[in-house]
Amino acid sequence: MNPIFLTTLQQQCRGFVVIPLLLLALILVILSGCENANSASSNGESSPHPKEDEHDHEHSHGPAYKPKNFKKAVHEIDHRLEHMREDIEHDHLDHVADELPKLKEFINWLPELAGDTDMQEQEWNEVKSISQEMLVICESVALELSAGNLDPKYLLELESKMKLQLELIPLTLEQPAGVPVPRPRTSVVKRTLIHFYT
Repeated sequence: MNPIFLTTLQQQCRGFVVIPLLLLALILVILSGCENANSASSNGESSPHPKEDEHDHEHSHGPAYKPKNFKKAVHEIDHRLEHMREDIEHDHLDHVADELPKLKEFINWLPELAGDTDMQEQEWNEVKSISQEMLVICESVALELSAGNLDPKYLLELESKMKLQLELIPLTLEQPAGVPVPRPRTSVVKRTLIHFYT
């Protein structure tokens, strides 16, 4: 065989091997780039595309115990407050201290979960305000617990605020197109003021 022919044949064969390898390398680089972009957005870094951030937000994942919606979160907080009341009645302040960080975590999720509903801005602002008040009360509970006691009034205040959150649940239900969302006749703030002054 002609040595020039062999050299040309070898170069052509290398081309057949090199091109698929280059394509495979390019695909791997592209895929790893997508993976890095996804992990960056899940770490709280902003994406250059706001629509992608909204999409990622809709499918964001928290801890396994994070409620899927506002209604479930409110009921979970209410349930935890019941357990805390029982622990206080039985003088199990250590259980209350153990439960408090998770309770605060659930309270912190309320505005986010309410924002994922069709709740109007005014009601969402009420959820946020009540949640902040509840967190302040939780800090008072933590201080009391660190001193070795707990005044039951703090639990009553938390339960009172929780009732206000429970009243907001009907405003978060999905409504068919064209059906107005039911609204209470008086605002939650007004009902609260009436409650305190009567």
